[in-house]
Amino acid sequence: MKKFDFHFIFLILPAILPATSVSAKELPFPIIKAGELFQAERSKVNNYAVRQEIKTEATDRSTGKTEIEKRRQKGFFRNPGKFVFIVEEKKINGIKQDVYGNLEKSSKVFIDWLSKEGLLQYSFLEMESNNEISKFRVTPPASKDKFSKGELWIDKNTFKIKRVIQEPSVLKKGIKSQRLELFFEENYEFQEPSFSRLTATVRKDNSETEIKVEAEFSDYKFNIEFPPGLFK
Repeated sequence: MKKFDFHFIFLILPAILPATSVSAKELPFPIIKAGELFQAERSKVNNYAVRQEIKTEATDRSTGKTEIEKRRQKGFFRNPGKFVFIVEEKKINGIKQDVYGNLEKSSKVFIDWLSKEGLLQYSFLEMESNNEISKFRVTPPASKDKFSKGELWIDKNTFKIKRVIQEPSVLKKGIKSQRLELFFEENYEFQEPSFSRLTATVRKDNSETEIKVEAEFSDYKFNIEFPPGLFK
């Protein structure tokens, strides 16, 4: 099996980032309140650090062989959308890897659904509701690279995000499918996911690879001093 470039995963992971004040025009009430709450929180967040435990499975469809990477890393976010990851430990198929030069960078991919810009451009259709959660189907105004589609689940009592299901409106070259789920199961100081699951199918050099990435997030620390030169 060809060695899979796991760094590719961190280039296709979208992010949910800061929101701003919203307009009530033609928006469902829970979406308005969720946007206002998220905006109020994000106005207080300049940066954060988080610990990440990540498991990546890459399966070659033609051979059925699977490579499994497990990594432990520290993630750093700086407003308005810059990420740096410092890999502390990495294993591929159980074999420990050298993590020398272990700094990786990424940035925000999609327009945020709950930002002022997002709320004005996206459509939110309530598809299901019970006493606890309202589920909305989210659709973009047009098929453009920077847009996404999917579902947004909102807690009806607190107006906090419970889950995000997100797919790109337009797939990048070489990607046949891509789906990201973000779970907001823990009550952190600010709304951030505690778990994520990414599934994708990638085609390269006449072969297809199925990818599954599961990540656990913990030990969030907000508004801290970063190591000098981290984002240079």
